[in-house]
Amino acid sequence: MSDDFSQSWQKLNQIRSLPSPPESAAISFLIFILSSPDENELVQTAAVHALIRFEDSSSSPLLSLFDETSDTAIQSRISFVLSRFKSVPSSFIEKNICHPNSFVRKNCVYGAGQIQNQIQNPTQILVSSLIQKLTVILYEDPDPTISFEAAETLFRLNPDPSFFNRILQKRVPDIHVLNKIIEISGEIGDLSTAEVLKSYLSDPDDRIVGTTCLSIQKIQMKKK
Repeated sequence: MSDDFSQSWQKLNQIRSLPSPPESAAISFLIFILSSPDENELVQTAAVHALIRFEDSSSSPLLSLFDETSDTAIQSRISFVLSRFKSVPSSFIEKNICHPNSFVRKNCVYGAGQIQNQIQNPTQILVSSLIQKLTVILYEDPDPTISFEAAETLFRLNPDPSFFNRILQKRVPDIHVLNKIIEISGEIGDLSTAEVLKSYLSDPDDRIVGTTCLSIQKIQMKKK
């Protein structure tokens, strides 16, 4: 058995045996593993899940480290952990949802979608700010997978037909994101949405036409 494998196995066992609630030294140990660029991937994954499990103890030091470090890989891992907490740190999400690091941005977009369910009565100011930023991401993010995630998050935060009607009237540039918006509109839309959707029946992309037909049918069936 190689020394590297033996050390990794030992760390995995240490992580598995951590008590709950953990001592501060245990959280420091987990964050050290999270921050190490040469750490074994399985060990790092175990540390990530442990930090999520111990969110009451790990939240504050993770937030501090995110602000202190300029290492984008560490920031990415921290944002993943924070966005998977049962109680998502809403101020962190709102502050970093337009972060220049695409991994941080994507994690924050995901985390924003959990806020409505995880925070009792989130403030209208917070929700409005997130919706505004997510709408910009929907149209302008250079990574279409993040725009796609933004569409799903907007659906969770603001399932309002009139809001999605306005999005449909200003076509999003990515075809997969547009397809998702049309699909969502079929789930929540009303007769006014069906009228807006009709403009997509002549779209040159067959996928868009097909999804539009299905969405209009869904809306019409709801009204019967």
